[in-house]
Order: sequence, then C-alpha cells, then structure tokens
Amino acid sequence: CHEQKTSIVYKEDVSAALGKDILESNEVVLKNATIKLDVETVNNLGDADVTLTADTVENQDRNDLVNSLSDDKKQAIGDSKIYNFLMEQDGSNITDFNGKVMVSVPYELEEGEDPESIAIWYINEVGEVETILATYSNGQATFETNHFSYYSVIRLSAAERCALYGHYNTDTVYTRTCITDGYTL
Repeated sequence: CHEQKTSIVYKEDVSAALGKDILESNEVVLKNATIKLDVETVNNLGDADVTLTADTVENQDRNDLVNSLSDDKKQAIGDSKIYNFLMEQDGSNITDFNGKVMVSVPYELEEGEDPESIAIWYINEVGEVETILATYSNGQATFETNHFSYYSVIRLSAAERCALYGHYNTDTVYTRTCITDGYTL
C-alpha cells in the first residue's frame, strides 16, 4: 500500500544470475514467470550470486513427467504448460527455502472460465501432485511456495475447489410438523 514495487526485467531470458542485494527488494521478471523472494528466503542465501530459472518442460521430458501421473491427473493436466523452477547458487540446486517465494505465471482464461477455479499443481518426482491455492489477475496465476520444482496451472472442478478451500456441503433435514412442511436444505 505504501510500498514501492521494483521489477528487474529479463523478459527474453528463462534465467538470470542476480546478487543478494538485488533480490532483497525486487521481483524478477523472466520470460515464463515473475519471481519474488521474501526477506527470510533472501537472508538464508549465501553471498554468492543466485541464478533463478523459470523454464517450461517440453517434448520427451514433458511426456515422461505426464506419464508418471495417474490417469485422472493426466486428463486434468491435458496440454497445460508445465514449468520447472530452479534456484542455483555456487553450482548447487536450492530446492527448499526457509521462507516463501511468490511466483506468477502467464495464464489465459478460456471463454466462460471462472478465475476462482484456477489452482496450481506441484508435481513431485514420483508423479504425485499437491494442489496449491492460486489467485488470478491480469493474465497471471500467482501462488506462493517454499520450494522449487515442477508446477502447472490447472482448473478445479467445483468439488475440488470446495475441498481445497475447506468448504463442505451439508444437508439439514427439517421434519414435518403439524404446522410446517418438512424439507431438506
């Protein structure tokens, strides 16, 4: 609200090497994603430059990853883009952070698609998925994570959305009395 947002833009690149001082107060705009590290994540980094990568998984690598999913998950992911996010420092891949990272990826809503039905799947190395809350605004699906790996934007069914947000349906039965009709709400 009274904070200035600064972006470091590398829109033609899928990765960028950045110093800790730049990461402290800036979001990094890459070709496939915008990444913003929180203060705790930045403070836990060493002093060497960090390379952030936001690439898409293509061709045989994508086929292998999708084939590791269960049949219902394969159908749900369809032809959605799968992103591979990496953070490297001193030649080592940093996958887990003590803090949080905010990631935004481009996503176009289909005609009539409800932006509230958008979520993110984290896909682990054995083909299991974890659904992560996401928000949609200005052509971007945004989510928060504490590790980098494979992610994809997915569309939730109404039941999946309710489960993700902790909503539930209940039936309340009102029995008929001598002065009121019975009904189920």
